[in-house]
Amino acid sequence: MTGTNSINAKRDYGKWRAITLGTVYLLMGLHIAHWKLAGRTLAPLEFNEVLYTVHLGIITAGFIFMGLTIIATLIFGRFFCSWMCHMLALQDGCAWLLSKVNIKPKHIRSRTLLYLPFAAVLYLFLLPQIERAMTGQPPVSFHIAQDAEGWASFMTNDLWRNLPSVGITLFTFVICGGLTVYVLGTRSFCYYGCPYGMVFALADRVAPGKIKLTGNCTECGKCTAACTSHIQVMKEVNQFDRVVDPNCLKDLDCIQVCPEDALSFGMAKPAGFASLKKKDGFKKQYDFSIAEDISLALLTFVFITIYRGLYDTIPFLLAIAFGILFSFGCIIMWRVLKKEYVRFGHYTLKQSFELQNMVKFIWQLC
Repeated sequence: MTGTNSINAKRDYGKWRAITLGTVYLLMGLHIAHWKLAGRTLAPLEFNEVLYTVHLGIITAGFIFMGLTIIATLIFGRFFCSWMCHMLALQDGCAWLLSKVNIKPKHIRSRTLLYLPFAAVLYLFLLPQIERAMTGQPPVSFHIAQDAEGWASFMTNDLWRNLPSVGITLFTFVICGGLTVYVLGTRSFCYYGCPYGMVFALADRVAPGKIKLTGNCTECGKCTAACTSHIQVMKEVNQFDRVVDPNCLKDLDCIQVCPEDALSFGMAKPAGFASLKKKDGFKKQYDFSIAEDISLALLTFVFITIYRGLYDTIPFLLAIAFGILFSFGCIIMWRVLKKEYVRFGHYTLKQSFELQNMVKFIWQLC
C-alpha cells in the first residue's frame, strides 16, 4: 500500500506522543498529591538532583533516573526528549496553539548559541570538580542519605526541596516553554538552552537506534517538512542511509508522512560525528553575521551572569532563557537602528522609504 492510503493507515505518532507527554504531567500531579496527602513520598525525579550527587556524593532518585535514561539513549537514541520531557511538551504545545491562530514561529539559526548547552554542562558538572581539585578538597564520597542529614536519597518529606516557588516555576514554564517558541522558533530551548539535552545528544551519537532509509526515496521532502526539530531528513538519509543529526528526537513524524514507506526506526551504524560532514548539495544558512553571532554569545553570557540566582529566585534554566531572549532583542534593536530593512520572524520591523516605493511600484505593475 502506498500514497495517501498508506499514510492514513499508519499509526498517528503525534497523537500517541501527546498522550505520553500528557501522562507525564498526570504522574507529576499524582506525585505531588501523594506528598501532600501522605507527607512523605519518593524523592523528586528531577535531573537537577544529579548536581547533589556529583557535588555532594548523595545518591539521589533523580541521579538514578538520569543514569537509566542515558543508558536507554545509548541504545535507542534520543527518545526521552520528545516522548517524556515536560519542557518539550510545553514547547510543542505552545507551537500547536500558535498554529491554531495562524502563527508559525521562525526557527532562529545561530552559530554560537549551539555551544551554549555544552558550556552549561561544563559549568554545572565539570568546573566545580576542577575547583575542588585546585583547592585540595578530597573527592566526593558517594552515599545514601536521609532527611535528617539534610537531603534524602529516595524517600523525603520535602518534595519541593530542589524546586523554585510555584510562581517562579510557572513563570519558568511560560518563558522557557512558551515565549522562546514564539520568539526563537519551535524547540529553540532544546537547541540553545538545555544542558541535559546536550548530554543526551552526545549519547545519541553512539546509539544504534536510528531513523533509517529502508525503501525507495523519491526525494519529495515531506519528511524534512514534517520534522519539528529542523533536521534535513531527506538529505541525511540519502547521504548516510540514516538520520545522523544528534538533535533528532525520534518523533517518528517523518516515518508517518513518508508516502513511499521508505523510512523506519531500527538499529543501524552509530552516527558518531557524521553530522559534522558536509551534506551533499546543502549549505547551512544562519540568521546572523559572524559579528552579530559573537555579540549574541557575549551578551547571552552577560545576561545569564546577571540573572543567575538573582534575588535567590531565578533558577539556572530560566536565566539561560532570559540571556538568549534579551541578547536576541539587543541584536534586533541594533539592526533597527543601523539597517534600512529589518524583519523579525514573519514581521517587518523597519523598511526604508525607497524600498517601500519600490514595493508599491512593483505591486502597481502587477
